[in-house]
Amino acid sequence: MCTVGFAYEYPTSNEYKLVVVENFCGEDPYIFHIFSSDVGIWQEFQWTTSFGDYVNFQSRSFYLNHTLYWLMKDGRVLAFDTNQKYARILKSSLEVIKQHVDLPGDKIFHHDSWFGVVQGKLHLVWALKNYVVVVTYDDEINSWEVVHINNNFLTGLTSDCYRYGRPLWINNNKWTLLFLLVHPFSKDGTIYEYDFETRQNRKIIDVPVMKNPRSQIFVPLVPTLAKVKKTHLDSLSNITEITKALDKLKQLFNLDN
Repeated sequence: MCTVGFAYEYPTSNEYKLVVVENFCGEDPYIFHIFSSDVGIWQEFQWTTSFGDYVNFQSRSFYLNHTLYWLMKDGRVLAFDTNQKYARILKSSLEVIKQHVDLPGDKIFHHDSWFGVVQGKLHLVWALKNYVVVVTYDDEINSWEVVHINNNFLTGLTSDCYRYGRPLWINNNKWTLLFLLVHPFSKDGTIYEYDFETRQNRKIIDVPVMKNPRSQIFVPLVPTLAKVKKTHLDSLSNITEITKALDKLKQLFNLDN
């Protein structure tokens, strides 16, 4: 399994890091390929963990406080400190949730969850059989904390018209959760917003036919990611280094020309 993360300290710095993670078998170490814009070269870091099972990465990466985070299929989180070149595994939040609610006996799939950064903290939303649970990670005590437990409001909207609900993201500006409901036959969907304080839903927008609604990616609009300097390609002094970096990235992902 191969995944990628992008680390950028905008607006305090114009430098960035690109991290590609490889792990093809539980017995193999994690291999981190790190490209730093300040030095313009790829570096490799290997890390072996006591967790010997094979895992899949089930989310795009999120960057917070010099660390990249990836949610794994079993609920654990891989964390990689881009400054110290240090990796660790955060325990699954499901173990903490079990102390509050009964988890369903069937398998919990990654499309029943949302993982990201809200107000400067890692947050994870689980849409369980009977509950919607929101947890946040406290780095000081190295543990997950349950911050919201609600009856599964997605279930109340699910009927013959809709098959299932899927969390999309938590709104940073106000404590609301956007989620998607999908029609079982047409594959049309509707995005709703749930307010945790009032416990009310409201319809946001209809979504046209989706080929694979369970893996469809939705991302919030970010007006700007980074400052782009105006420059002409012919005047770049490090064009050779940039070409080498792109070639290395293409090799890691087995991309053809």
